[in-house]
Amino acid sequence: MSEADFSRGYRLARAKRRNRAFGVLVHQEPHRKGKGAAKAALAFRNEVRQGLAWSKWQAVESAALAVELEFRTTRKQPAQLWNLPKNYLDLLGSTSAPREDPGPLLFHDDRSVKMLYVSCDHDWNAEGQISKPLIAISARSRADALSDMALAYRVAKKLNDGRGLFREDPDADDLVREDCRQELRTAEALRTKGGMWLRTADLMEHHARQRLQELVLDGNDSWLRNAFFGEGRSLLGVDRDPLLASPNTDADAMLKELGFRLPRIMTTRRATREMLLSGFVRVELPPLPTASGETSEFKQAISEAYAGFLDKYPGLFPLLVPLRVTVVIVPPRGHSKDLDNVILALLAELDRQWRPPAAPLLLSPALSDPLPPGTEYLREWYSKERARIKTLGDTAIRSYQILELKRHRGDPPQGALMLFPGNGSVHGSLWAEADRYLEEHFDA
Repeated sequence: MSEADFSRGYRLARAKRRNRAFGVLVHQEPHRKGKGAAKAALAFRNEVRQGLAWSKWQAVESAALAVELEFRTTRKQPAQLWNLPKNYLDLLGSTSAPREDPGPLLFHDDRSVKMLYVSCDHDWNAEGQISKPLIAISARSRADALSDMALAYRVAKKLNDGRGLFREDPDADDLVREDCRQELRTAEALRTKGGMWLRTADLMEHHARQRLQELVLDGNDSWLRNAFFGEGRSLLGVDRDPLLASPNTDADAMLKELGFRLPRIMTTRRATREMLLSGFVRVELPPLPTASGETSEFKQAISEAYAGFLDKYPGLFPLLVPLRVTVVIVPPRGHSKDLDNVILALLAELDRQWRPPAAPLLLSPALSDPLPPGTEYLREWYSKERARIKTLGDTAIRSYQILELKRHRGDPPQGALMLFPGNGSVHGSLWAEADRYLEEHFDA
């Protein structure tokens, strides 16, 4: 994209946001809260403090934050994904600070984290470690994350002639669906022949169902991307547009010069919010408990919501693709929730009911006996990988992100909670996706 397309102010603002962001790699085995975590706490905080010394991050950030925690574990029996962030968010604040190193690091209270992304790679191998354990931490203000998302949306809109960000091709999607239906019909016909045709039928059915699941989950991701990139500031509570805040720039004139139509902002925001709260493939979960004694009812309602989703979308199960989860929360009136606490009950029950595969490749009928001639070498690899996954656990949610929406006047007092399944092959948070998109299409 040429310099004529966007003003120098956009690029300067983007550069300043990148300089303000914080990132550090801590070479340590991830721990859930407990004795092991307490022993490693001081070393963890020392490495983070060294990273802070080289960054432009404020000593203690009090603004609303967007935080990413990416873990790599080499444990034979690692902690579940949803049990890891609590320990590290507490250590980055002051809640679990060791006696030798009191006080906060990145923030005073982890309730200031309004956008959270967590992922975990399991790299244990019985034959020796291929990689070393790691904890990657990145943080930026929520306003900066949303500004990058908004800028990515504007860049994509300009590049795509006003047709939006990562525009879906309905005709192509329809062709994929029809191809998959045809594969399923062919597989059913082959199954009636029996004998040698059964393996081919299994392969065709598996391939078709996998492609259909990817189509649905990719569509969910794309829809969320467009909603939050396009209207993230209003949805998540940052109404001011820092991109257009230059005192030397007339925002309306600049947008007109760049070929953007100026929407009726309030109408657009209201429509986007209503669409988000009512649409696409999602699980509408019970509102968060706000009083003691409501937890057991909350967990039971979660279980019923997941079971209902299984009945509503049978084509998505059993899952044949990795799973990423996006949770959107409207907080209850007068209550603020730690995002890491919100996720505990949600993901434990989801893992139990939906059973997302830790290694989708191992589900392929191509690896079942009898193996085709010339592919016997796969047997040794399959048996080793199967044993590895059995030790680690057959199911695994690849990653999750949780976003806290700004309360609006018409929201119910108890708030709202929604879960959107997505494709676990997509790496990183929504704001990290925006950062990568801008690096490719705007920074260069």
